[in-house]
Amino acid sequence: MPYGAVPQIGKDYSAAMKGKVMLDACNAVSTRDGTDCRRSRAKLASAVTTQKYFPGVRIVRAFNTMSYMVFAREANRPDPKLAIPIAGRRPAGHADRGCARARRRLRSGHRRERLPTRGAFQRGQAGYGQQVTAAELKQKLSLP
Repeated sequence: MPYGAVPQIGKDYSAAMKGKVMLDACNAVSTRDGTDCRRSRAKLASAVTTQKYFPGVRIVRAFNTMSYMVFAREANRPDPKLAIPIAGRRPAGHADRGCARARRRLRSGHRRERLPTRGAFQRGQAGYGQQVTAAELKQKLSLP
């Protein structure tokens, strides 16, 4: 889905989605979504920008660091699997159920890792487009 469509989709559906978890796999691309859209996303972390259009919805970023073609090609890859970063903000005083649900949908047994920065996996950042295992990604980002 083009990121430029997010504001209208939020307007149309955010009330129906209130209280639910939404996996956000969108990335703003200047050539498709326009320079203004890309510029506004660059000022804030992606989930924060998307959250603005979906009040009351838990936004979890996932599947946005690689092309769908990579996921299709690597779907039945033997272990070790590709790293799929999952990130979301937890409301104060609440368990991180949104990311946990996303991890269960991907595959059981994933551990939550502390990310170096909120935007580390956005387009143009160090964690974006890395077709590597979790161990390799942690090494690339200097994570313990």
